[in-house]
Amino acid sequence: MIGKKFAIKAGLTTALAAVAAVASTGSAHAAVGAGWVGWGETNNSHAVWCVQKLIDDSPSPGYATTDGAFGQQTYTAIQKFQRWAGLPADGVVGPSTGDALLLDFSDYYDNYCYHYLPTTY
Repeated sequence: MIGKKFAIKAGLTTALAAVAAVASTGSAHAAVGAGWVGWGETNNSHAVWCVQKLIDDSPSPGYATTDGAFGQQTYTAIQKFQRWAGLPADGVVGPSTGDALLLDFSDYYDNYCYHYLPTTY
């Protein structure tokens, strides 16, 4: 009797684990709670790299060395991108700028940057 109960519990546990694994897979999602990039922000180096690379890959006139370090060159590149995209040019990558970068230029790098840039979706 104990063996039968154990087998049933083990089977249920395996089934639930399989359902959870399938439910957790899916398409890339942006990170609504990702930190902003700019002066006075947390500036995760992965996020900064994404901002630099996506701006450099865009037709925007902004350019920043792709090194993952936030500085004046990255700040200026963000402002130029924001002006080009019709956004307020505050030099900070928040959700609106993150949306613009990810919507237009995120197909590169297997959507790596979705996990690091702030967005509204």
